[in-house]
Amino acid sequence: MRRVSSGYLSIEKIYVLLIFSLLTIIVCSTIVYFSSYTSGNANIVGLGVGVYWDPNCDNPINNLSWGTINVDPLKPQISKNATIYIKNRLQKPVTLQLNTSNWLPPEIERYINITWDYTGKPVKTYEIVKITLTLSIDKSIWFENSRLIHYSFQLIVSASDFS
Repeated sequence: MRRVSSGYLSIEKIYVLLIFSLLTIIVCSTIVYFSSYTSGNANIVGLGVGVYWDPNCDNPINNLSWGTINVDPLKPQISKNATIYIKNRLQKPVTLQLNTSNWLPPEIERYINITWDYTGKPVKTYEIVKITLTLSIDKSIWFENSRLIHYSFQLIVSASDFS
């Protein structure tokens, strides 16, 4: 007759817990080891507007480095923000447009999305607008193309006529 004692784990339960713990450690270590890191930069071009780092518009931006981003396969997407200041240099109110081009490597564009918080409000002559750019990387890059580590692209902020 086998005696069951409460308060103690049987040797079978200890083995099951040990195996489960080891498998958890192995899975977590694998995810961390195979995490995908990307780093990139954007060449900034302003058409009809100046693009600057500071609210006084003393320091123009030519290149924006997004730094290194760890792509986590357990998150739907990873985002990074950058604050810029845009000054209308034209003699009339304008609305702003944001475009990208010249992606290197070209296939990286399908994994990266660039958005901003500009509302579409007309920008008066010499008015300065604070903008937050958001770069988002889709986690599918981790599964589909983890070798895309470095990227670059051109970010174009342009003024369009507002009448």
